[in-house]
Amino acid sequence: MAQPTRFAAIIPICGGGDRQRVSVLKNLPIWNFHGKLDDVIPVEESLSLIKTLNSPLCKSTVYPNLKHDSWTDTYNNPEIYRWLIEQTRNA
Repeated sequence: MAQPTRFAAIIPICGGGDRQRVSVLKNLPIWNFHGKLDDVIPVEESLSLIKTLNSPLCKSTVYPNLKHDSWTDTYNNPEIYRWLIEQTRNA
């Protein structure tokens, strides 16, 4: 949220954040990942931010059987790399 124009897209994993400030990301493609069983940061934290943005540029993947380690499955998914390459930064 500190630098909303720096990246072409982001893939937050097991994240959360300030719903009051998230609107600065409204023009940024976001693919959010979170484990439904996360006992460190509740999945609702991520889903709430995506819902607040209410943007067609945003999507979420919730892993039904994962806890906080959602990055292993995410980084092992070749689709995220294809998706990231497709994104362009709107300067």
